[in-house]
Amino acid sequence: MCDLALRTTIDQPGCTGTAWGFAKENPRVFVLLAGWDVIKSRNRFTNTEAYGVSTLPFKQGITVSEVTAYEFKQR
Repeated sequence: MCDLALRTTIDQPGCTGTAWGFAKENPRVFVLLAGWDVIKSRNRFTNTEAYGVSTLPFKQGITVSEVTAYEFKQR
């Protein structure tokens, strides 16, 4: 399920990489990561049909969900 969602994400313009794994603190929690060239690319993706389809499996049966965006700048 995670691989399918991230496969859709990696094909989006501006996506620089994806990964997933389980939280060390709680192995019942999994984390999906996606890197973007700029936050605008991520925001554009969230307004597409592909985003809706790729997140649908997580909306069913998930009791808590959180999305966080961080912008990193090179020194």
